[in-house]
Amino acid sequence: MDDLIAVIIFIVFLGVLFFINGLYMNFMAKVEQNNIKKKIAKGKLKDKKLIYFYKITDRNRNNKILAFLAYGVFYRSFLKLNEAKYQLFKEEVERRGLINQI
Repeated sequence: MDDLIAVIIFIVFLGVLFFINGLYMNFMAKVEQNNIKKKIAKGKLKDKKLIYFYKITDRNRNNKILAFLAYGVFYRSFLKLNEAKYQLFKEEVERRGLINQI
């Protein structure tokens, strides 16, 4: 009986850890997204770096394995945030007219 209770407590503990990790990763992704917006608004992102980030986010935006490893059961949040980051870079690339260099 004690072993069963210990296993249940361990499973609940792991669930809480996954939940806290998901919240933390979600918070950090939003902070990163806000930093990207600020850099783009101030013009601190050079064209080469912008193209590089655009390519990286384009390649990784639907990577479900990476999303599951980073977020666990909250992997859909990662995919949504990555898609939003991709849209930021895409809009800026189109605004600067760099789409033909990709």
